[in-house]
Amino acid sequence: MFRSGVTKSDFSNIKIPGTVRNSDSIPAANYQRTERFVINDAGFFYRTRENELIGPFVSEAEAQQDLNVYIQVIAIEQDLDEQA
Repeated sequence: MFRSGVTKSDFSNIKIPGTVRNSDSIPAANYQRTERFVINDAGFFYRTRENELIGPFVSEAEAQQDLNVYIQVIAIEQDLDEQA
């Protein structure tokens, strides 16, 4: 049991990105998990689904914050495309 009375079964409907349930029609072999963050001498970078490296950033926290904004922008663009 988790804190505050929440049980593991409360999370059974949540699908974690990159995972496949037995009931999914796409086999797990079609998924590839990669590291999203890259660190080198130039700084911290993150990798997009299109395999682009975005950065450099001074810290991993700064890269994570920019990634969160990037994901929000992509979601907004997809919503606008669907409305058009």
